[in-house]
Amino acid sequence: MPDAGCVSCSYGGEKFTTRSIRADIQSPVTDHNYMQVGGSFIRHDINYRQIDAFGGNSGIQPLTTQVYRAKPIEAGAYAQSTIEYDFIKVVLGGRFDYGVA
Repeated sequence: MPDAGCVSCSYGGEKFTTRSIRADIQSPVTDHNYMQVGGSFIRHDINYRQIDAFGGNSGIQPLTTQVYRAKPIEAGAYAQSTIEYDFIKVVLGGRFDYGVA
């Protein structure tokens, strides 16, 4: 990689990939009740690698290597119900989120 003429060299970089999927369903349950449910899943692939060389007077350059690899995930799900009459509208719902770094 680095030769004796390199004072301060650096090689490497990062690669970042994201894959995601999402699904939602909406449907009237009755004339006055409307239901929505859905979920999502996201997975990241992070790859970082860097090699640094620092110049020296003797021509021998020490190398420092940094490597980081992670595959964090995110997931979520929700449900919501809307009840509607002429005089009132009630919206009930909940959501759950999950993540791992």
